[in-house]
Amino acid sequence: MDNVRNLPDWLGDSVFMQTKARGHAPDGLGGFNEVPWVSIPMYPAGALRGTVEDLAQFALALMPSQNESSALFNSRDTLDLMLSPSYSNPRVLRGTNHGFISYHGFFLGHSGGTPGFNAEFAIVPTERFGIVLLSNATGGGVFNGKIVDLLIGTNVDDVTSLTDILPDASSVAGTYVRLNRNEGNILEPFNALFFHTNIQISAIDVNTISVVFGGETLTYKQVEPYVFRVMPAETALAHNLSRMFYRLYFTIEDGQPVGVSISSIESATIETFSQSMAAFIGGISILLVGATFFLIMSIAVLIGFLRRKDKKISRFNLLSNGLLVCGMLFVINFILLETRLIMASSFIQTRMTIPHVLINYILLAMSAVLFVISIMISKKETVASKRKILHIFTVAFLTLLIIVLWHWNYFVMM
Repeated sequence: MDNVRNLPDWLGDSVFMQTKARGHAPDGLGGFNEVPWVSIPMYPAGALRGTVEDLAQFALALMPSQNESSALFNSRDTLDLMLSPSYSNPRVLRGTNHGFISYHGFFLGHSGGTPGFNAEFAIVPTERFGIVLLSNATGGGVFNGKIVDLLIGTNVDDVTSLTDILPDASSVAGTYVRLNRNEGNILEPFNALFFHTNIQISAIDVNTISVVFGGETLTYKQVEPYVFRVMPAETALAHNLSRMFYRLYFTIEDGQPVGVSISSIESATIETFSQSMAAFIGGISILLVGATFFLIMSIAVLIGFLRRKDKKISRFNLLSNGLLVCGMLFVINFILLETRLIMASSFIQTRMTIPHVLINYILLAMSAVLFVISIMISKKETVASKRKILHIFTVAFLTLLIIVLWHWNYFVMM
C-alpha cells in the first residue's frame, strides 16, 4: 500500500496533498460544490487517506488461496482469527469481527465517510471475492451500498420468528446511548450535540420495533427472545444502514433493558439522565444565566465604584468582587476552549486543553480561598444587606458553574 497516509503524516507530503481528491456536495441546483477536507479526530477513527488500488491490495491480502501464505501475517491462523468473531459469546456484539463488520451475517466489510467522501470495503473470503468503492460526493454511500447488494446480495427479506413465545417488544423501548462516544474527558458534552450518538427505540406492536439511527428509521421483527432482525427498509439510505444493523440483541436485567448489542461495531446502553439532552440543556442554561449574571454584576459594581467619591472598599466587598471576577474568568476560559476545539475540529490535540484545565484549577483554588476568607471577614465587619444578597447570588452561581464544568470534565486532563 504505497499511497496511504495517516493524519498528520500527509500534512508534510506536498505530492500527496496536490493529488488528493476533492469532496463535493449537491448545490441544490443540479450541480455540486466543493467541500473542505474533514478528518474525524476521535479514536478509534484512523483518519486515513489512500487509493482504491491500495485498498484492493489489502482485500487480496485478506483472501489468500488455500495454498498461499498471508501477505499480512506469518501464520494463516492469525489471519483466520482476525476474520473471526471478536467475542466468544454470540450474544455480545454480534457481527463484530476484529474491526470488520459481518454484513447480513455472511460477508465482511467496513464502510465510512466524511463530508464529500464515502468508502466501501467488502469481502467474501470463502469466494475470494471483494469490492472496494470510493466516491467523492455526498450521498455516495447509498450508491456504494446498492452496488454491494447487487454483487453480493442481501437477506433482509428472510425475517421469520424462531419461536412463538416472545416477550412484548415494548419492554425494550427507550433511548440508548452508543458506547462509541466520548467519555470522561472534555469532549463528553459534545455527545449531546451529535444526534447519531443516541438510538431511539419504540414499539410498533408486540413483536415489532422501530429504531432511529441518525435520523433514519429501521423496522425490526423479534425472531428470538430479545433478538430482532431488520425488515426491508423504505428509503435507500435506511436500506444501506440495514446491511450493518441487521440484528439487535437486548441485554435485560431484573426485567429492564440495560443495553443493546448491534450486528456491527456498535453497542449501546440505556440512557441515564446525565447523558440526556435535558441535562445538557440544563447545563447550558446554567452557563448562560451565570455568564449573564457575572457580566452584568461586574459592570454594575465597577460603575458603582467609579461613581463613588470615597474610593475606599471594605475587605468583604473586595473579596466578594474577587469571586465575581473568578466567575467571569471561568466563563471566559470555557468560551475560549470551546472556540479552540470547534476551530480545530479536524485535528484536536490534547495540548490544546491542558492550559485551560490548569486555569480552571487555579480559579477553583482562588474561589475556595476567597469564599472562606469572606465568611470569616463577614463575622467581623458590618455588611450592607444588598451586598450580602449579591454575595449569596455570586457564591450560588459560582458553585453551579463549577458543578457543571466538573460534570462536563473541564477539570480533567485529556
